[in-house]
Amino acid sequence: MADSASGTKSYPYISANVWNELRLRFQKSLPAKVTPSYLQTALGFNTEKAARNLLPQLKTVGLIDADGVPTDLAKAFRMDADYPDAAKTIVASMYPDELRDLFPGPTENSTEVTNWFMRETGGGQASAGTQARFYLALISGELPSAERAKSNTNGDAPPKPRAARAKAPSSKPSAPTAAPSTKPTDEVHANQDAPSRGRRGGPNLHIDVQVHISADASSDQIDAVFASMAKHLYGTE
Repeated sequence: MADSASGTKSYPYISANVWNELRLRFQKSLPAKVTPSYLQTALGFNTEKAARNLLPQLKTVGLIDADGVPTDLAKAFRMDADYPDAAKTIVASMYPDELRDLFPGPTENSTEVTNWFMRETGGGQASAGTQARFYLALISGELPSAERAKSNTNGDAPPKPRAARAKAPSSKPSAPTAAPSTKPTDEVHANQDAPSRGRRGGPNLHIDVQVHISADASSDQIDAVFASMAKHLYGTE
């Protein structure tokens, strides 16, 4: 935990796929030093700025020291047998007693945890949600999912196009419907199910939307993305 210049508290907002991929990289070979260049290459970031934004967070959680050298915690972090204890160490060092008393895990209401981060940090719902998901992943004590890391796009590399899935009546073929496009960026992923819409008597359409937000995006920019989704997908302001 750290205090910003404005006096508000800040907490790590490392996305699940970045956390998973970093662990897989450390399992293959523990680097002598973690640098922006290392992170950009290892995690597939398109810009060095995203890597530079991640570097201080890795120092905050204790995986690297002030010089970027992996710590003993990083050695435990990469081992399957030691990961649960490493996660507990990070939680104990990063988060206040109040949060740990309210939400001790292993399973908690994500909305309530997100609201706590919003109150404490003064940030928006999107950034608080990322902070909450990282905390919940740590207190679960579960190993990061390798399959999830493979299924998500790493860093700010553009995701593969995802086709919309339509449920058409067996008696009538459905007219082709184009899926809405979103601009891929960095690190934060949000899967949204658009409401079913269709003409009377016609097919219902189910759409999955995946949004990738840049790791160097501010809280206001993240909130603006979700506000835009609410406006254009759900018709709400």
